[in-house]
Amino acid sequence: TGTMHIFAISGLHVGFVAGMIYMAMGLLRINWRIQPLIALPIVYVYVCACGGRPSAMRAFGMIAIVWLALALGRGVRPFGSLVLAACVALAIAPQNVFDAGFTLSYCIVASLFVYGIPLYGHIKKYGPNRFAAIGSETFWQKLKYAAFTFFGGSLCISIGAFFAGAPLSAH
Repeated sequence: TGTMHIFAISGLHVGFVAGMIYMAMGLLRINWRIQPLIALPIVYVYVCACGGRPSAMRAFGMIAIVWLALALGRGVRPFGSLVLAACVALAIAPQNVFDAGFTLSYCIVASLFVYGIPLYGHIKKYGPNRFAAIGSETFWQKLKYAAFTFFGGSLCISIGAFFAGAPLSAH
């Protein structure tokens, strides 16, 4: 029926679950230093219950690294967390290097960091509020900027994903 994609768990889903848990713990005023100790096992159980696909495991690894780094008061670099998550995943299961899902997941996210985010930084310079003084924007200027951010960001993410996905998919 073409509805199987509804049940596919991706890194985005894992990010949503982690985000909801993070917000819930903030509302419950749980100390930010112990949040990873509570949340990461819950997120891990979710990832395993959904089949533990490479994209979900990549997202969990990156979330765990970032969350633990913040709890320990360390700086966070998204690309570094991606590389560390890949190294840990390959140390645990080296045969995943031959899995197309593993390759696509890590390469596309790397491409987003290398191409998508810098591209958005460049096009943001030409956004609708580039001359407006901070705090003096009208409702319509804020709405135009929000639309520009959404559509411009979506375009940059798509282009970044295309640079890694197209050659791998063609292969």
